[in-house]
Amino acid sequence: MKKATILFCTCACILLFTNCHKKMHTTAKKTPAQEADYAKNSYTDAQREQGRGLFEKTCGNCHDLPVPGAFTISQWDEILPKMFKQSKMSYDDAGLVKAYVVFNAKKP
Repeated sequence: MKKATILFCTCACILLFTNCHKKMHTTAKKTPAQEADYAKNSYTDAQREQGRGLFEKTCGNCHDLPVPGAFTISQWDEILPKMFKQSKMSYDDAGLVKAYVVFNAKKP
């Protein structure tokens, strides 16, 4: 009986902690057009400018900065998650950087 109680409490704690943490941008894959619309409509010019500053400061610490217009949105979608993970950037800061980069990405 004691083992069953401990097992139940352990499972309950695991479920609680795994459901309470903040999720990253991995819920539904957006098309490049949807990504562009989201960056344009969900972020202000000031927020995208803040994203530019974070991009230059944080990303420029590790390597030369690429011009956002050098890559398409699809290419940035492959690059950014790895870079966010390496930089340990916060969820909110990553959103600002992504909005800046996607807004200025090469148009297909």
